[in-house]
Amino acid sequence: DSKWFAGDFVSNDNRIVMRTNTPLVEGKFAPNPTISYKTFSNMYAAVRYGTNTKPIVQYAPRNELVSLGQDVSMQFKDTDTYIFGADQISYLDDLSLLYPSTLNISAATKLIELNVGRAEDGYENPSLTSLSFTNNRLLRKVNVCNCTGFKTKVLDFSLCPNIQEILATGSNITGIDLPDSGYLKI
Repeated sequence: DSKWFAGDFVSNDNRIVMRTNTPLVEGKFAPNPTISYKTFSNMYAAVRYGTNTKPIVQYAPRNELVSLGQDVSMQFKDTDTYIFGADQISYLDDLSLLYPSTLNISAATKLIELNVGRAEDGYENPSLTSLSFTNNRLLRKVNVCNCTGFKTKVLDFSLCPNIQEILATGSNITGIDLPDSGYLKI
């Protein structure tokens, strides 16, 4: 609705929704509530932790990594977390230290890469039970390494025709539904 996408993008239809957790983990995998991402267009990026808090807002130049977050000492227990302006997000950096239990990225129609897991030894997210891909036609790369809590053992990428790389080592995923044609790298 404006030059910087400052109004309507903070709507219920245009957001990434996840439930974040703070497990008792210390060291290099200690929880970190910072969310970093790149946008497809110049806009104001906004993140909200919980349903009764004010969004954290910051200007996000196109294709530059922007980081928004809370105090590292903040504790999450299945806390609703929202990333607004989802239809303009092209890259979601490391969400693994948020230890999400559910993640719905279907509104992120321009998303190219999603990192919600880590391949490093010692990392594990048993909380992630649900990951939803429905409108992510541009999605190329997904990392769910060491996410061991999936209730559905098959991830459905059938509506992601541009998927090229799926990293899932150490996860409990047993299958992947792929689109009829595509560019998968082996």
